[in-house]
Amino acid sequence: MEKQYVKQHTVSKFILKNFANRGKKKSFSCFCYDKMLGESFPSNIANIAFKKYFYDRYPNEIEIFLGKSAESLYAICYKKIIERNSITWMDFMDRFLIAYLIFTQNERTMTARLIHSQRIKLHYDIVAAATNNKELNDGIKKLDKKFYDQAGKMNQLITMFGKEKNPAHVLEIAEKLVLNFRWRLLINNSKQKFFLSDHPIILINKNEIFFSNIYDKYLTNGTEIYFPLNEELCLYLQNCASLDIHQPENIKKISKSQVRIVNSFAIINAYRQIYSKTNNFKFVEKFLKTHLYFKHTDRFRDFDNFIINYILKPKFWKGKLLN
Repeated sequence: MEKQYVKQHTVSKFILKNFANRGKKKSFSCFCYDKMLGESFPSNIANIAFKKYFYDRYPNEIEIFLGKSAESLYAICYKKIIERNSITWMDFMDRFLIAYLIFTQNERTMTARLIHSQRIKLHYDIVAAATNNKELNDGIKKLDKKFYDQAGKMNQLITMFGKEKNPAHVLEIAEKLVLNFRWRLLINNSKQKFFLSDHPIILINKNEIFFSNIYDKYLTNGTEIYFPLNEELCLYLQNCASLDIHQPENIKKISKSQVRIVNSFAIINAYRQIYSKTNNFKFVEKFLKTHLYFKHTDRFRDFDNFIINYILKPKFWKGKLLN
């Protein structure tokens, strides 16, 4: 009988390994900071960023595809970027694979599922508020958390793989991330290390408050994507609509304050956990003490972009820090 995968990871293990320390028998361990508990603890990476049967039950087609087939291709390019400390060697296919990784990793997490569930609930709440049909209203009121969780799961899987497993939209987005975005490699030039969270892809937009379509966030002017690769490197993609698209990709060394901007985004993005090789989360604790709102797991996540833009903006974008 084929192996059954009960613990299904929401973050690729080859990503987690780069924020962990190697131990005996090829095991990897890191330190985890739990935003809700406000404390850190050591853990093997096999025991973090997972949930039992998160994608499917036997025969585990999705888990096998994400964990075995697709990740082996992504991991090769990912590893080369780190080894070469550069992205200038990458051709279209290399970038396409990393772009595909960015999309699938961004859409496979607990945060992503929560966003789908919250959007579905918002839709039903709007319908309930707009109708005078008592029977419909009563039916909507009976919908519980389990219903919204299941509906969010279905929407998440459709977003990742398409209806009837036709991923044409994913391929299109990956292609546009290659062709319409400027790629840069941010090199940490400070002692402050990059963090990784249980929602590793940081996607923000300085122009938009709310994305009506789940795919628009990848394609809209002003979109920026940060992808910490390890404690010293972060891949940075910037929509080219308002840029000189002929400007060559380059490497940019960034300061402690700029690393902290990226880390702040990682803290906000996290569903619950933040990962590091060392047990030093003083910056995380200070940030969450100042911004208590971001400690809450079930907050309405679509508001985060609005809060970053209109409340935190003076601190986060004082000058063009990363342009």
